[in-house]
Amino acid sequence: MSTSTKAEYEHCEAVNVTSNHVHDPEAQVPANAAPAYPPSLKIGNARPGNPAPLGFFSFGTGSLAVGLFCLDVTPLPHAVTGVCVGYAGLGQFLCGLFELLIGNTYAATTMISFSGFFFSFAYTFSPQSGFLELAEKMDPKVLNNSTAVFMLGYSAIAFIFLLGTFRQPWLIRITLTFVFLGFFTSMLGHFLNIQALLTASGAFSICIAAVAYYIGAALLYDESNTFIKLPFF
Repeated sequence: MSTSTKAEYEHCEAVNVTSNHVHDPEAQVPANAAPAYPPSLKIGNARPGNPAPLGFFSFGTGSLAVGLFCLDVTPLPHAVTGVCVGYAGLGQFLCGLFELLIGNTYAATTMISFSGFFFSFAYTFSPQSGFLELAEKMDPKVLNNSTAVFMLGYSAIAFIFLLGTFRQPWLIRITLTFVFLGFFTSMLGHFLNIQALLTASGAFSICIAAVAYYIGAALLYDESNTFIKLPFF
């Protein structure tokens, strides 16, 4: 790659972001390779690592747990809330903070926003919040409508984030498409009380997990830790 004022990728969620990094003109980047990650933050002589794999792995794990819960694999919210707080929410929040520090606004915004979803999901549906206990004592529509309102806001921001992926790699577009469809079908399913839509929402969450795991692995694997190379597109 030639010397340029624009980095090809800051990581997989940011394309053509202005940067002052100088690239090696002799470097040969294979087609479909995971994006290079030139952070602008310097801590003494240390070179910061890439926070994106942590963000995608935690996002995928949280989505997998929520998806299985929506598919009634387990009726106990306790099985999900711990994962949502301890890994999904915390991992994405930390990833978003470091993305913010290195100037990757899009990645920081999405990661921190979705960490908020996992934190709020874990609190709302935990027995300690009292939400489920109170809603079950009222009309059955109360629980469905309340959950639909909860999903409505995240459907809106997921759609806004999706519109911001049109110049980004296909893997990012696919991920945000599944995210929007997951929130949207969950919102409609609870508003209309249609089980098929709720099942579709759980299936979309499983799809999110699969793509997020792939992206995380593609960004994590390099010649320093494994011989495995995953194409990034």
